[in-house]
Amino acid sequence: MRLSKSITLQLKESKIMFEKSFNQMSLVLDTMSELVAYQDNEHKLIYVNRASAESVGKTPEELVGKYCYEIWGDGKTVCQDCPVERALWSAESQTDYIQSPDGKSWKIKGYPVKNEKGEIIGAMEVTMDITEIENLKKKMSETDRSYKFIVDNISDIVFQQDKNLKITYVSPSVEKLTGYSVEEIMNMNLLDLMTPESYKRGVENFNKYYELVKNNPEFDIPTLEYEYYGKDGRVVIGEMKVKYIFDKNGDLIGIHGVIRDVTRRKELEQQLILAQKMEALGRLAGGVAHDFNNLLTVIMGYADIALMKGGIDENTLSYFEEIKKTSKKAADLVSQLLVFSKKQIVMPRVVDINKLVENNKKMLSRVIGENIKLETYLDKNVNKIKADPTQMEQVIMNIIVNAKDAMPNGGIIKIQTGNETCGEHDCNNNIDPGEYIYISISDTGCGMSENVKSHIFEPFFSTKTDQKGTGLGLSTAFGIIKQNKGCISVESQKDKGSTFKIYLPAYEGSDVDDAIVEKKKLHNAKVKGKKILVVEDEASVRDMVSEILLSNGYIVLKAKDGEEAKEMLTKNKIDFVVSDVIMPRMDGKELYKHVRENSPDIRFLFMSGYMDNDVLLKDIKNEKVNFIKKPFAPQDLLIKVSNILKSSALNQF
Repeated sequence: MRLSKSITLQLKESKIMFEKSFNQMSLVLDTMSELVAYQDNEHKLIYVNRASAESVGKTPEELVGKYCYEIWGDGKTVCQDCPVERALWSAESQTDYIQSPDGKSWKIKGYPVKNEKGEIIGAMEVTMDITEIENLKKKMSETDRSYKFIVDNISDIVFQQDKNLKITYVSPSVEKLTGYSVEEIMNMNLLDLMTPESYKRGVENFNKYYELVKNNPEFDIPTLEYEYYGKDGRVVIGEMKVKYIFDKNGDLIGIHGVIRDVTRRKELEQQLILAQKMEALGRLAGGVAHDFNNLLTVIMGYADIALMKGGIDENTLSYFEEIKKTSKKAADLVSQLLVFSKKQIVMPRVVDINKLVENNKKMLSRVIGENIKLETYLDKNVNKIKADPTQMEQVIMNIIVNAKDAMPNGGIIKIQTGNETCGEHDCNNNIDPGEYIYISISDTGCGMSENVKSHIFEPFFSTKTDQKGTGLGLSTAFGIIKQNKGCISVESQKDKGSTFKIYLPAYEGSDVDDAIVEKKKLHNAKVKGKKILVVEDEASVRDMVSEILLSNGYIVLKAKDGEEAKEMLTKNKIDFVVSDVIMPRMDGKELYKHVRENSPDIRFLFMSGYMDNDVLLKDIKNEKVNFIKKPFAPQDLLIKVSNILKSSALNQF
């Protein structure tokens, strides 16, 4: 009983002390001109000081229990970008600046309030009337133009020089541009930091504008561009704006100025010019690709037809084989050019990476030159991958070229392949766990600094000088690898060479090449009596495709464009349409739409070497339409047609 009375007494005393403390706090806060309000997590007002209440013509008691946005907002929801709301979810103080309808300026700060457990239980809002401060800033701006000149450009390098051009003041931002600290650069002459050519112009400009300004104090000196040496020897570009200061007698006192670092902007301008050149190359490549692939289709097609007919002597046979081989190289070249046009048709296949490396070894050796040795260490048990072979060749080539450029005096490049089980933390946490193959390419070149290594996969980043590099090689390789759900990492040290390691998902399907599977299917095809409509605006391609199909027992009709094909479809019972994509009057995409709407049972196969239709290009990549890439071998066309006819699905890519 005594214990209970004692506890009750202590509670009463604690309550009295709390109320006394709260009243004292209220007295203090009520003397403040700032608006103070304490809110819970739902923005309900627990406490407001007198200034807060008087700002809306109320008493504190009338506001407590209401939501803050009912008083100072729209009455329905929390104010947009509310600093108190931000403080509640960020657990950090937040600040905002607003202007009220009466023209006053306010600074609002939100402070999260935590209990003894560290849990946020509310927030304190403190609002300060900063109208006078803002007005003072405006007044200072109007009355002190020299001070405004410096303040407005404080993020750049602000400097002052005496009449002998010695630096008497410089802002701390000078270190970012030049690498020199404020202490190091004081009493130096800016001219001494300039490159020889800029130094010469700097002296000429100083004398020229000194005379102009002395004779005409209102003369506005234009912004001048100079190159400066940084402390580490690098060249940076700065735009300088200066103002000559004279005394009442017209004698020069010194110079006030601002320097803006435009090095990055100049780099971007050069990159834009390069990008425009590449875009022009891409357009040229795209325009040429359509016609050139048509020519290659005819050349390769008739060479194959001649070989299939037989009866050719051994010497002539070798000529035709050479025609096929050279045509294939030309087709690969066109495919590489199409990367610049962004219209490249990606054709994933089962790829043996070891064979791909071996097949390209001779070409790689020619690229790197005689003073660099190429060594390969290929795991004979390496798994297959599913990717576009041309793209994989491009990735390897780009990294090899990068390695070559890192060894101007010669060295060794090693290519190694193998299998690896990767976890979620491998390859800098950029890879899904699973089975992968890796391609490791290492060199004994100059290596890279950590700074360079952190940027090497960025588009247009290059350490090469004299426009020797585009800065796209490694970024292109990175993009291709990412598209194939792999990743690429690099290990490098200055003067100790570099190692690029590529991871690509191991292919879990059959190890047999796709084309071999299709060829086996071809023998069981029943093609007698099937009527195929060949739609192609290029007569030589149209005739060659028709010849291939006729030789395999198909009945063939021909049309030079989509409009003519539509007429033939209404007059004939067609089983299958083989159509080019880019054609006059009606293109292949429109013809395909017409066939699907009017004769949905007709099988349809697109053929093209260049795609200007982004929707169709996406459908091809996602295997939503049947497609064969020009140039193609007769056997590949026959396999494709046969398998589509046998398939129960309308689209068998």
